[in-house]
Amino acid sequence: MIVSARASSKRPLSPVRLPATILLTLAIACTIATNAALAQQIYLGDIKEKSPRIITKWQSIIPGPFAATAWIRSLDGLSPPIDDLVISYKRFYLGWVCSPRDCVENRVVFLIAQDGSEAYGMLRSKMLNADDLFFGAPSGEHRERLKGYLDK
Repeated sequence: MIVSARASSKRPLSPVRLPATILLTLAIACTIATNAALAQQIYLGDIKEKSPRIITKWQSIIPGPFAATAWIRSLDGLSPPIDDLVISYKRFYLGWVCSPRDCVENRVVFLIAQDGSEAYGMLRSKMLNADDLFFGAPSGEHRERLKGYLDK
């Protein structure tokens, strides 16, 4: 009787090796998933560098009294990674920037179409006496997104 090498190489893993193999596989999968998530983070500086039209659109909706405030006008302040989302079939950037001098009580949240066609914002600032002041006439859905993002 001839036994092929292929048939004889298929033997079950020992009770000790099976859990070790499963743990190693899970560790590799978690590492890949974490690296993929970190690689997809979007930062405001990258957006501003690649798409200057987005800042131009943003600046066009800022009410006069706040247009002279640099961290609002140019979105130059402290900012976490930006969210990428779709609203009514259009891709948007959603994020916030705060005053470098007082981040806790002085923030502006922005919702800007990735193609630069629309921009909306909301300012919450004790320093500037603005409490949830909206920019750019956002719709009800856009207002909810802005306020919800700042409240989280």
